[in-house]
Amino acid sequence: MQIQSINAQIPIRNRSNNLSFGGVLHIDRSTNSINDSWFFRDIDTLEAASEHLRTVFPEGANVLVYASSTGEENISLKALLPDSKYKVIGYDNSKEILNLGKRGVYSLFSHWYDSFLLPNKAYVLKDSGKGSAPYDTRKNISLREKFNRIMKEIPRADAFDNINNKTYYKKMKYSIPHFVEKFYCIRDQFKSDIDLRLGNVLNVGDVKTQRPVGAVFFRNAIYHLCGNNIDEVLLFNHPKGHVCDKQLLFDNFVNALHKTIADDGIFVLGNSLKEHLFWADPTTPKDKKAFFLNTNFFNKNIDIHMNHAIEECYIKSPLEEALSKKFIPIYYSFVESFGLKVKVPTIWKKIRI
Repeated sequence: MQIQSINAQIPIRNRSNNLSFGGVLHIDRSTNSINDSWFFRDIDTLEAASEHLRTVFPEGANVLVYASSTGEENISLKALLPDSKYKVIGYDNSKEILNLGKRGVYSLFSHWYDSFLLPNKAYVLKDSGKGSAPYDTRKNISLREKFNRIMKEIPRADAFDNINNKTYYKKMKYSIPHFVEKFYCIRDQFKSDIDLRLGNVLNVGDVKTQRPVGAVFFRNAIYHLCGNNIDEVLLFNHPKGHVCDKQLLFDNFVNALHKTIADDGIFVLGNSLKEHLFWADPTTPKDKKAFFLNTNFFNKNIDIHMNHAIEECYIKSPLEEALSKKFIPIYYSFVESFGLKVKVPTIWKKIRI
């Protein structure tokens, strides 16, 4: 998802087209950005959020997913909440990605994060130093069953034209040993429960729905709001001189969330580093910032970290500071980056005020 600016005002349009899927590499040609997403990303957080919705909203609820790309997260949530009383509405402000999503096809590949969903395909563990080994868990099998309950495989001949980057696809296919692909579309009985619409998360406070909004998901895209490319800074450079009053931005954002989400509903963050560690800028008060080397995310054994050791960061994330005024954390996940594993809050429950 690409947020045009912190002041962007893109109206949310009630498009009724049912969600469908896109092919390999979701590339927005207007920005040249790759919208990488996959099914069941940070599955523990998704399962915890789904269980909360079933418990708190037994009569049903709407689930809003921002930065939804072509819909993998929507589908993942629907697979965990198959009852029709839960409707998943995805918003993205890239028309290119929305058009790709409406093509009606999605593909799974043997080398990708969600490859365990392929039939008879065991998940390959990360290399632990002793080599990788095929490993299939009960959770993988259970998720595969949930996925296949709402998705059906379609022939390659019916799907191939929907791939939006055939050059890259062919390179993968012929360079990766034992490359496997399968193509899917959503089963007809679930189409009305999932939707894709044009929308900007900055307009979340204006959303009106018939059912209560039980959850808002905005995962791994927060950095677009304020130029906080914290993951990339360790490889490239964060925007020098970028000025953005992050605290004011997120105070306003959280107020809009609180207005939209029903009592005891939840806001769900991602477990990307850039969701939880924010670079300071000229607007950051001195008493709220510290050197990167003094954060839990710093690892002195990593050269890239050492190169940025005295870059200034927020002591406490301005997003977390804003959320803590009107929400409470109820679930934690882990950020894993450059050999580190740091526990972070990913599900926040609305406080009744």
